[in-house]
Amino acid sequence: MSKSKLDHNNRLILLVDDSPEYLRLLSKILKSKGFNVEKTVNGKTAIEIAKNQCPDLILLDINMPKMNGYEVYRQLKTQEKTANIPIIFMGTLDQVINKIRNFDIPIIDCITKPFQESEILSRVESKLIVYQKHLEIIAYNQRLDQEKEEHKRFTKALITANQNLQSVVLVDAVTKVANRRKFDEYLNLQWQKLASEKLPLSLLICNLDFANNYNNADIDLTADNFLQQIATEIKSEVKRSTDLVASYENEKFAVILPNTNSQGAVYVSMLIQKKVNSLKINNTPFIENDFLTLAIGVATIFPSVKKTPKTLIHMVEKALNFEKIQRTTKL
Repeated sequence: MSKSKLDHNNRLILLVDDSPEYLRLLSKILKSKGFNVEKTVNGKTAIEIAKNQCPDLILLDINMPKMNGYEVYRQLKTQEKTANIPIIFMGTLDQVINKIRNFDIPIIDCITKPFQESEILSRVESKLIVYQKHLEIIAYNQRLDQEKEEHKRFTKALITANQNLQSVVLVDAVTKVANRRKFDEYLNLQWQKLASEKLPLSLLICNLDFANNYNNADIDLTADNFLQQIATEIKSEVKRSTDLVASYENEKFAVILPNTNSQGAVYVSMLIQKKVNSLKINNTPFIENDFLTLAIGVATIFPSVKKTPKTLIHMVEKALNFEKIQRTTKL
């Protein structure tokens, strides 16, 4: 609160004193300034009122029978609901000095009896301003905590959304395997990694024997279905989590095999070839031969910083072209 004065109308002050005379006097002074007042002559009742009504301030007599002011103070401070209610003690000067010496309680606000109206109002006003500041700080911190939690939730949701978007961006829409962008990124990543580890990197490019009319609009949907099926079958033979199956271009698929020598790469290509041949896909308008088959180019290299992944791509494309020529010659 920026103002030095408070609106008294909604402020509740609890008066606790075993002297009815003091209670009447204090009540009159405070009510004349617009404060709401509750009063009691014993500590036990004061604690119950504090728990039930949560006053903004308690004026508490030090020297009361049965339960003195400091015992009331202790009990209020041990309960979460009343622990933060500000308290001003009241008593004679001797009572105040003696109680501070004899009780293990930090130095707190005290008003000595007999008191002046101006002093009462000044101390009450000051205490309430401090308490209001305290409440504002608590509310501000709570808002900060809430905003932090909201920010965490928003950030988490944003990360998830970005991950989902990234996943969509890097997946081929037709075949549902990695797209060419993902292929290029992953090949570069493995090239750098294996170059530092001095380990081999193998690459397969699989070419489907589709006819030239593959792009005919009337058969695109059927062709897409076959591409999805072939992608699934190729992926089923690529077992390791570090391997990657990707849609390379048109009717071509690529398989990246990190830390795989030439024998291992040839073995994987044979598994893929066998799996696709076992499908015996035929009688379709976009297959040139009796059954759909694959031509697979295989190449292996030890990556180095002096070369780029294009070196491996050129090698495997050359191997694929050679494989196609061999197949044509056999036919």
